[in-house]
Amino acid sequence: MWPIFRNFVMVLCLMAVGAIAVGSYSHILDASSGDEHANSSKKSPIQTRNDWEIEINASSHGHFRVEVEINGENEEFLVDTGASMVSFSLKTAERLGFDEASLDFNARSRTANGMVAIAMVTLDEVSIGDLTLRNVKAAIRRTKTGPSLLGMSFLRRLEGYEVREGKLVLRW
Repeated sequence: MWPIFRNFVMVLCLMAVGAIAVGSYSHILDASSGDEHANSSKKSPIQTRNDWEIEINASSHGHFRVEVEINGENEEFLVDTGASMVSFSLKTAERLGFDEASLDFNARSRTANGMVAIAMVTLDEVSIGDLTLRNVKAAIRRTKTGPSLLGMSFLRRLEGYEVREGKLVLRW
């Protein structure tokens, strides 16, 4: 009878450890951008340095998150020099005025979470503070979640960008 009780206690301990691990992992995902709006209260403010430069403060995790206006609607984006395109989820696209029925998901892209179908679009206007670019290429991911990325299709059109004293400086 004693070995059965010992095995029972062992199983209960393993289940408790597993529940704690799953709860911790879910919390980490929510805080690290698995949820597009989990960090919306921690947006990095921008500061205009002059007529052609803005600074974006790093978040507490060292990432550069910024409020971007697309076609008149605001959305928080993560600046990502490793992303070839501006990209965002289908859920975000719908919030920005895109109709899923009119999108052609005929391309695929490799993301941190694997391959995903994408629809290529051109954004009329993309603005951060006083900086506005027109006709920016973007990819809408056929996903309902995930961070919106301000990638190289936006960044390469700038005069330059650099990280200086913990701030991302954009020049145009």
